[in-house]
Amino acid sequence: MPGSVSAGKDWIKNRLSTATDVCRVLDLGPGGGTYSKLFRKLYPDAEWVAIEAWAPYVKEFDLRSHYNRVIVGDARHIDYGPLGSFDICFCGDILEHMPESDARNLIDQLLNRCRLLFMSVPIGHFPQGEVGGNEFEVHVVDNYTEERIRELYPEIVDGTIGTSGRWTVGAFALTRNPHIASRISKLREAA
Repeated sequence: MPGSVSAGKDWIKNRLSTATDVCRVLDLGPGGGTYSKLFRKLYPDAEWVAIEAWAPYVKEFDLRSHYNRVIVGDARHIDYGPLGSFDICFCGDILEHMPESDARNLIDQLLNRCRLLFMSVPIGHFPQGEVGGNEFEVHVVDNYTEERIRELYPEIVDGTIGTSGRWTVGAFALTRNPHIASRISKLREAA
C-alpha cells in the first residue's frame, strides 16, 4: 500500500536529532511521500531525492512537489554511483517487497552511501498482494520477526517495535559511522 502506518514515526523523529549537517536525503519507495511530509521541515534546505518503482504514484501523489528529484525505477537496480552520497536514507516499508537476499544487498549498497539509514518493516504475518495493479506492492516476505531483522542487519544501532491498528512495525536505525552510532547510543541510554 502506498501509505504508511504511524508506528515508529515518532521514534524515527527522535533519532533524527542525531543527524547534523544534513544536506541530502534519499527516500526509497516513497509511496504517498510520507517521510517528506513528516520530516522535510526538519531539513528544509536539504535536497530530497525519491526512488519510486511504480510510475503512476509520481502523478497520483504529486511526488514532484515533495521531492527535489524523483527517479522512477526499482531501487534494487539503480546505479547509485552517479547519485553520490546522502546524509539520511529512508527505507520505509519496502524490504518486505523483495527477497531477503535482495533486501540485504540493497541495504549494503545504501550503507556505503548514507551516513544514517532508517528502515521500517512489518513484523509478523502480513501477506499482501498487488494493490491497484501494482505488483511492487506484493509482500514477498510476509513473516519478518525482530530477531530475523537483527540477524540480517548487524548494522542496526537502535530499534523499536510499535503497533498501529492491525499492523506491528519494526523501525530501525542503521549506520556504519561510529560517531553517529555513539550519538544514537547516548540517546537510547538517556531514554
